[in-house]
Amino acid sequence: MKKLSIITINYNNAQGLERTIKSVACQYCKSDIEYIVVDGGSTDGSLEVIKKLEREIDYYISEPDKGIYNAMNKGIKFSHGEFCLFLNSGDCLLSSTSISQVFPLIPRNIDIFSFKNPNLKHSWCFQENAISFYYVYRYSLWHSNTFIKRELLVRLGGYNESFRIVSDWEFFLKALFIEGCTIAFFSTQIAQNEPDGISAHEMKLHMAERKKVTDMYFSGISIDCMELAKYKNSRLISLYDRIIKVIKCV
Repeated sequence: MKKLSIITINYNNAQGLERTIKSVACQYCKSDIEYIVVDGGSTDGSLEVIKKLEREIDYYISEPDKGIYNAMNKGIKFSHGEFCLFLNSGDCLLSSTSISQVFPLIPRNIDIFSFKNPNLKHSWCFQENAISFYYVYRYSLWHSNTFIKRELLVRLGGYNESFRIVSDWEFFLKALFIEGCTIAFFSTQIAQNEPDGISAHEMKLHMAERKKVTDMYFSGISIDCMELAKYKNSRLISLYDRIIKVIKCV
């Protein structure tokens, strides 16, 4: 079994896809990486890019899908690595040692290993093996900088395909605060996301889906959760403590 499956989802982003594939291809520890590309039946030349760089890819598929989370679940199904990392088209690993520098740091028996910005103003949200509900609820984790145990993805059924925008956010909330999965952090950013994601263009849908997730898992405190997302100062501390006490009693 290889240590890591990197999964790239693409649809009509040929230029971004080529940058992503090349950033994976130059990794020093390529022998420890399985690379999978899931294309949604693109018509912009993406398939030609895949075929041009086919020797850098362990497995690829190009066919219509039912949205990004359906494509991500396909990637999980085709993967065999101990961990999965989603590096979607346009996202790029920052250097040829991005992955190799993280491998030795992964703790044993950890479910999620994610980047923690040491300069983050919300540093109080992170402990060695814990993260605050406030941070995940308000911001979530950065998927291109987060290693997720494949076994965990399979056990929790992958990503909820009924959502168009927030299923990765839902997954982290469920994994960390409902299922009690383990988490640890590394402090060096390994990848840069391509800007201009779907949620920036469809904020109304984004907020509606977030509300559905909140009602699904935290129905008794849904009002508190929605308020929590607004606070940026010390008022959130007492509200956060109140929410955590309720969650622990569920």
